[in-house]
Amino acid sequence: MISENYIEGNLTAKTVEVFDINNKLTLHKELMYDSSTKKWIPQKEERYLYDETGVLATTKTKKRFGDLTQEYIYQFDGTPANNWVKEIITPNNSYTTRRIKYYPTAKVETIEVIETEVEEKKN
Repeated sequence: MISENYIEGNLTAKTVEVFDINNKLTLHKELMYDSSTKKWIPQKEERYLYDETGVLATTKTKKRFGDLTQEYIYQFDGTPANNWVKEIITPNNSYTTRRIKYYPTAKVETIEVIETEVEEKKN
């Protein structure tokens, strides 16, 4: 997907996003247009890598003046929903903790349909 930004009718920047077949973001790229050289200059590029369960595992960010790789570690709550409750991002070891409250779902009762035959009496 490409998003374009205009100022006074002139194209000045664009963002490119690429998604995989599971609709997970794999690439986010920001570019600025240099009108003097008539070239697109990359400002930032982020690549997202996921583990075999579809959870974010690594981001690789490239900026004009350096690169950064971040690894993601998750702790899950052990419920059937399998939501993460703690996310740790290395190398800076920042973390996010979530408290999730689950509400009971409405009980769905199975309704059994009994087939009946209706006979019409002929007079």
